[in-house]
Amino acid sequence: MNIAVFAIDYNPPWDEGTKKIARIVVQYLESQGDKVIVITNDLIAKSRILPNAVRKIRILKQLETIYIYKKIINTNQIDVLFKVVQAGPFFAVKPYLYEKILRKPYYLYVSSISEGKGFYRFLLNQKRVLVGGNYLKRYFTGGHLMYPIIDPSKTGEVLSHDYHKKRNASDKKIILFLGAFQKERGVEILIKAVARLKIKNDIRLVLAWNGVGELIDTIKNIIKQERIEDIVSIIGSSDITDLYSAAHIVVIPRLVGTDFDKKMFFPLRIIESMSFGKPLVVSDVYDLATVIKGCGIAPKPGSIEELGSAIERLCSDQDFYESCSKECIKQFREKYHPLINLKKIYEVIHGLN
Repeated sequence: MNIAVFAIDYNPPWDEGTKKIARIVVQYLESQGDKVIVITNDLIAKSRILPNAVRKIRILKQLETIYIYKKIINTNQIDVLFKVVQAGPFFAVKPYLYEKILRKPYYLYVSSISEGKGFYRFLLNQKRVLVGGNYLKRYFTGGHLMYPIIDPSKTGEVLSHDYHKKRNASDKKIILFLGAFQKERGVEILIKAVARLKIKNDIRLVLAWNGVGELIDTIKNIIKQERIEDIVSIIGSSDITDLYSAAHIVVIPRLVGTDFDKKMFFPLRIIESMSFGKPLVVSDVYDLATVIKGCGIAPKPGSIEELGSAIERLCSDQDFYESCSKECIKQFREKYHPLINLKKIYEVIHGLN
């Protein structure tokens, strides 16, 4: 089958966002024998025919873009269209129009959804929609349930047993946070919870910052105020296999009552952690408490006390820790493995599901 994948931003770095998922999907489809054309900004720019002055007229630019799409699709004998999307209020308009104009079935993988949670229902053929998790499925009742896709080459199961046993020099238990330093991520609450742990001398908090967010100075000040500079490390971009392998547990301390509430999604970090058998402490938001059931603890969002208690238990109760670790691996292999979910995309696009 010949497939056109819309991925306007399709270039390194591949670490974050929908382009990472798109790249993994493209590689899988190609490995199954499909011919895939990725329609990017660069490809469109090379095909422009209108003068820049004329292109400033928005409707003319859009018509030119549709003409380019149609030319690419006809030249490459494309059978279906596909895109990974973060669903906003009007995200369904273009797929609806393109499907009608280009006369090709348009498949969507919805990785997250924000405001306007009903408008798209009147436009999309939900049999061509795949959704990343149970929480999103309620908005696409006719869609196909799957789970977020992580890089198959960077899961815990592809690494050796010795790799999983890596620890830092002092052998302290590493509490790992990965991601942006934004208010809604709960990093400030996490630092304060760690500062109040009875076992804080036996742990190290590693904040793996992806460079996104405005709170870096605030976070450094809180660490200093709490007098825990000696047990907290802020690091930049690192290989996630190193980070997860060294970690004891992974913490995702989401907050509520922020603009972030308007955007709902299934954190990839949960699946990455499970693949390494790393128990989780994840705020009880959306349906995440159900997602990690048996794999860790879901404290009340924003509660320093509950967050600290969850961390302390997973660092002190070895039997509970081992039970959570085994369940993580079990759920990853049975439900969240990327090859299971990539196969689901393949089957839906090929009409096998």
